Amino acid sequence: MKQVDTQDLKSCGFGREGSIPSPDTNTIVLWNKGENHMDLISFILGMSIVVVIAVAVVAIIAFVRVNKQKEEIKQIEQFLAREIENQMRDRDRIVDDIYRTIDSRLDKLESKLNAARHKD
Repeated sequence: MKQVDTQDLKSCGFGREGSIPSPDTNTIVLWNKGENHMDLISFILGMSIVVVIAVAVVAIIAFVRVNKQKEEIKQIEQFLAREIENQMRDRDRIVDDIYRTIDSRLDKLESKLNAARHKD
């Protein structure tokens, strides 16, 4: 007596002894031993080179952008340093003007008090 897989008349036990694949069974062979696979290897190497070049281009673009940002930050720092220095200079000038005004008023007050004291 011969064993036969009968589920839906297809071979459920493909690979088992006595099983026969149905006519609509598709098999895909990716790598046959002993065949020359230079086309596949060339494709893989070519794609690898493309990926490496793309990564290098992205890295160069990122490097250029980072350097540009560094330059902009340096310019902003220099601008802010000049502005702070100008503001401090203006503040010192205003404080000096206030001291001169107070000194002038005190001198006038002192001269008036001395003049009033000498009259008496």
